[in-house]
Amino acid sequence: MYMNSSWKEVKQKLKDLIEASQISDHEAIRKAGLSRSTYYQLFDPDRVDSPMHKSTVFALAKALNHHAKYVDGIPRFSPILALQPYAAAKYVQDAINVGVALTGSLWQLSQKSKIDISHLRTIMDAPPGAQIDIAALNALDNVINQIDLEKDLKARESSPVANPEMAKDRQTNHSVAASGGLVQNSDKLNTISDTGLRQLITEENLKKYNISDTERSELSMISHNRNSQTTLEHWVSVLFTLRALEKK
Repeated sequence: MYMNSSWKEVKQKLKDLIEASQISDHEAIRKAGLSRSTYYQLFDPDRVDSPMHKSTVFALAKALNHHAKYVDGIPRFSPILALQPYAAAKYVQDAINVGVALTGSLWQLSQKSKIDISHLRTIMDAPPGAQIDIAALNALDNVINQIDLEKDLKARESSPVANPEMAKDRQTNHSVAASGGLVQNSDKLNTISDTGLRQLITEENLKKYNISDTERSELSMISHNRNSQTTLEHWVSVLFTLRALEKK
C-alpha cells in the first residue's frame, strides 16, 4: 500500500494512477461519476494541499481499480488484484439495508433494482460469508447512487437561493420538523434490540467512530425497518456505507 503523508502526495498519486491506467481525464470523470468542475478543482495548483471529500476519494479509487484506506486522516491506495465475480453476502446485505432505508420498503427496492424480491430475501437470509453474484451488488449500488443523485437535484431546485421568497418559511418548517424527528428517533434509540447496533452506540464506540446524532438515528431506523439482529462489524460497515453516499 502506497504511504501518503499529505494531500499533495495523495493528489500526485492519483495523477500517477490515472496516467498509468492510460485513460483520459474525461474517462476518469465518467467512471468516478464526478462533475468536470469538481475533478479539475482537485488538481488546481492553488488547492494542491487541500483535503478531498471521502466520497470523491473512494469514487476515484474505484474508477482506477484501487482500494482506498484512511490512516491518520490521509487515504492510502492499494491495487485491487483481481476483479471477483462474487461478493460476500454481508456487503450485499448492507447495500440492501441502505436501499430499503432510501426507498421505504423491500418491494420498492426490488422494483427499482429489477431484482426479484424473493432473491433479495434469500440474500438477506444467507450467511455473511456466502458468495453472491456481483451483479446484484452492482444493481443495488446503481439504485442507491441514482436515488442520491435525484435527492441532490431536488435539493438544488428547492434551495433558498433558487426560491428566496420561500427561505424564511423553509427554515421555520425545518426547525419544527427536525425537533419532532429528534423526539421520534430518540424513542427508537431507547428501544434498539439489535445487539450489534447497541454495541456500536456505546459511549466508547460513539467516540471511536465519531458517530453523530443524525447517524445514530439513521442506523436506528434501518434496524427498526428490518427488525435486525446482527453484529457490531455489520453495523460499522453500514455506517461507512451511509457516509460514502453523502454528497458534499
